[in-house]
Amino acid sequence: MKFLGHFLIILTVGLLTLCLPTQPWSPESGFALADDDDDDDEDDDDDDDDDRPRTRADLVVIGLSPSDRQRLTRNGFRIASQGQSGTLGSSIARVQGPPGRSLTASLRTIRSIARGAQAAPNSIYQRFAYQRYDTEGEACRTQCAAFNITEWIPDIGNCSVGSDIGVIDTRVDLKHPSLVGAKIVTKTLRRSDRAPSHDAHGTGVVSLLAGRHGSSVTGIVPNARIFAADAFHRVGNLDQADTFDLVAALDWLSESKVSVINMSLSGPPNPILEKSIANILQRGISIVAASGKPSRNSSSGYPARYKGVVAVSAVDSNLRASRLSNRGDYVAFAAPGVGISVASDKGGTATVDGTSFASPFVAAAIALRIASGDTPTVATEKLASSAKDLGSVGRDPIFGWGLIRFQGLPNCN
Repeated sequence: MKFLGHFLIILTVGLLTLCLPTQPWSPESGFALADDDDDDDEDDDDDDDDDRPRTRADLVVIGLSPSDRQRLTRNGFRIASQGQSGTLGSSIARVQGPPGRSLTASLRTIRSIARGAQAAPNSIYQRFAYQRYDTEGEACRTQCAAFNITEWIPDIGNCSVGSDIGVIDTRVDLKHPSLVGAKIVTKTLRRSDRAPSHDAHGTGVVSLLAGRHGSSVTGIVPNARIFAADAFHRVGNLDQADTFDLVAALDWLSESKVSVINMSLSGPPNPILEKSIANILQRGISIVAASGKPSRNSSSGYPARYKGVVAVSAVDSNLRASRLSNRGDYVAFAAPGVGISVASDKGGTATVDGTSFASPFVAAAIALRIASGDTPTVATEKLASSAKDLGSVGRDPIFGWGLIRFQGLPNCN
C-alpha cells in the first residue's frame, strides 16, 4: 500500500506538470529566441519562419566599402540603389533593412558592421500642397499685383541672365504654351520603377521663372536658363522625394554649375541631405527654399531651416502674411505667394498660393545679383538691405528682412 501511495503521488505530480502552461525559453536557459530587432550582427534564417509580408526599413548610407556591402547582404540587408555623389565626395547607397526589422535596429546594425560609413533614414520630402482659387486662371502678363509689389518691371524680364537657375521639383510640362521656347534643361532623377510625379507643381514653379512674355503667365526672368531636376515620384495622390533622389538632384545641379537652386519642398532633418547642401553652399551656389506651412512639428520645415539656406515666406498683395506661411528665425525674406498666376497641367493656367511660389521670386533676384558679379553672400546682403521692412523693425520671424524688391538690380535694357 505504501508503494501504491508513492506511485499515485508521482503520477499526480506528472499530470499536473503536463497541465501547467509552458514558459518561453529565456537566455538563462541556454537557448534564446530570435529577437525582432536582431542586432547581434549575425545572419540567421528566422525571416523564413513565417510567410507574413513584412516591411523593410529604408535607409541611405554613404561611404560603404565593397566588404561593407557584402557583410550587410549576408546579414539580410538589400542594396536597392548605389552610386557616387559629387557633393558628398563618397559612395551613396539606398539600403533596405531585413524584413520586419525596425529602422532603429537596422541603423544600429549598419553602424556596427560598417563603422566607416554614415547611415540615416531615407527621409521622405513632399512638395507643398497649394490651393487653387481659379482653375482657369487669369492672364497675368506684366500687370500682376504680385509683380508690382516687388517693383519688378518688364525691363528686368528682358535681362539676358548669365547665371543659370536650378529647380528641384516634380515633372515640368515643356509643351505648355507658356514654356514653349524657354531655355529649360530637364533630368529625371527618380528610379525607373517609380511612378512619374504629377507635372502641375513643377510646371507652375518653373513658369514663374521662365514663363514666356505675352503668354498667359509672366516669367520673372524668361531669358534665364533653367535646369529642372525631377526628383519626385507619385505615391497614391501625393508627390514625394526621398533623400537618395534629392542628393542625386543636388549632384546634377552642382555639376551643371547653376548659381542658385530653388527647393519648394519640405520634410524632416536628415544629416546626409544636410551635408550635401552644406558642401554645395561652400562651392558658392546659393540655395533658396520655401519656408513651408505652419506646423506644430518642430522637426519639419527642412531644408529651409538649414544654416545658409535662404528661406522664403509668403505675403499677399496687401503685404499681409499668408496663413499658409511658416514662421521662424530662419526666415530670410518674404515674397508674393497668394493669388499667383502660374502655368498648370493640361496647358492651362491656375491661380494658386503657397510659399512654393514665393521662393522663385527670391531665387530670381539672387540669380540676377550673381550675374552682375556678386557672390551669393553679397547678393543676399544687398537684397536684405533693399528689402521693404515689414512687421517688426529689422529681421523678424514672419517676414525675415522684409519683402524682396527688384529695385536697384542691374538695368538690362
